[in-house]
Amino acid sequence: MQIVKHSATALFLAVLSFTVAAHPHSFITLKTQIMVKDNQLTGLKMRWTMDELTSADLLYDAGEAKPGDEIWKKLAAEVMANVLGQHYFTEFWHNGQKVKFLNRPTQYGMTRHEHQAVLTFVLPLAAPQPLAGQKYTFSTFDPSYYVDMSYAEDDDASLPAGLNATCSIKIDTPEPSDETLNFASALDKDDAPPEDMDLGKQFAQTVTLQCS
Repeated sequence: MQIVKHSATALFLAVLSFTVAAHPHSFITLKTQIMVKDNQLTGLKMRWTMDELTSADLLYDAGEAKPGDEIWKKLAAEVMANVLGQHYFTEFWHNGQKVKFLNRPTQYGMTRHEHQAVLTFVLPLAAPQPLAGQKYTFSTFDPSYYVDMSYAEDDDASLPAGLNATCSIKIDTPEPSDETLNFASALDKDDAPPEDMDLGKQFAQTVTLQCS
């Protein structure tokens, strides 16, 4: 099946490749679950739900395909390649140092939820990390702020069963300055903020994992 030439697939890939930049013109709702094995932190299980406009032609390309059909695999692979090109759009920190990720997800896929496209994948850490007595923070964002990537609810970042007794998790939402808000709102779709401004990071929520 050929991909429609001017489809939202192309739009979404362009967004994730930063061919254009501006204040939010696309929106992704995040959900993340901490992944643990043998009492060590191994990665993040992520679910990205795209807004209806971004989803529209992705879903058009998928047609009436059922879950697991080849077209879903093709669309997921195309989008995932661009996500990987931007290091999963995620920064993960421990003791003031960035935690590295594996170059490829251990699993990924794309599905339809009503009128929205949903990308799911496992973001694996390059090496398991200790949990006991440790604190980690991570954020997922588009540096250009063309795409708004955010958690809608406080429990959209969650712990696996059994970890609640020793660990806590919370989402902190920043309050950008009026100057930053005005700058972002003044950007036209074809405008690009200075790269060193890291505009998206100023709007990025921070997830904190604290274990005793």
